[in-house]
Amino acid sequence: MTPIDGAGAVPAGGGSSLPSPGGPGIDPLGTPFELLQTKHHIKKIGDLTDSSPDLWKTLRVWAEKVRADPSLPSRIRFALFTTGCAPEGSAASLLRPSLNNQPRNVELALSLLNTASIASKNIGLTSAFAAFAELASEMQSSLLGAIDVLDQAPTVVDLDKVIEDRLKMIAPRGKAHVAREQLEGWWWARVAKSLTDSSAALISVLELEARIDDIREVMRRESIVQRWRDGIALVPANWPERPAS
Repeated sequence: MTPIDGAGAVPAGGGSSLPSPGGPGIDPLGTPFELLQTKHHIKKIGDLTDSSPDLWKTLRVWAEKVRADPSLPSRIRFALFTTGCAPEGSAASLLRPSLNNQPRNVELALSLLNTASIASKNIGLTSAFAAFAELASEMQSSLLGAIDVLDQAPTVVDLDKVIEDRLKMIAPRGKAHVAREQLEGWWWARVAKSLTDSSAALISVLELEARIDDIREVMRRESIVQRWRDGIALVPANWPERPAS
């Protein structure tokens, strides 16, 4: 089953090129902060083993870019988002971000990948193996050192629940799905604007938080109005009476 390839700052696929200035993931001077690749499986969750096609096709794209511009690993991050799982001890698992005291090991990851490329009989990955091998060993290490593997991402099918779980704190009971729909409605329109309007290319965390605050406030007001319409007391029965003036 072929995964859906997606992109962040750089569209996925062999013929992709660096984004034009002002695109997503770009600073005001047109320099990308990150190059993103996404691998999404619905019916089958692929493991990111050392000989994984998902992993090696991504490495081919990035190796070709680094060969064309050796400065890339020193100034940007390469991020692989995937619904697949990197088995413990695999090269991909050693390139996860350093979270929860999980150590990265670029040298071991490089050794595992080189061994896998030599042992593999997958003809479809020949070009990927060659692209990586064409880099000098120092550049291979530099590239791997700039890669973050973010595996076990939720699928599109599961994403609604994940978002709703995060929004339960801002929405009235049973209304998390409403908050999600409102947030998604804003998000997709904002992404479209980011892709078409260079002056609004960057989407900051503060902008996202402000939108969530707006949704929280609107839902709070709607909840108060609904309680009033339902005849539910808005003030607890044991609330102290206001002193007479």
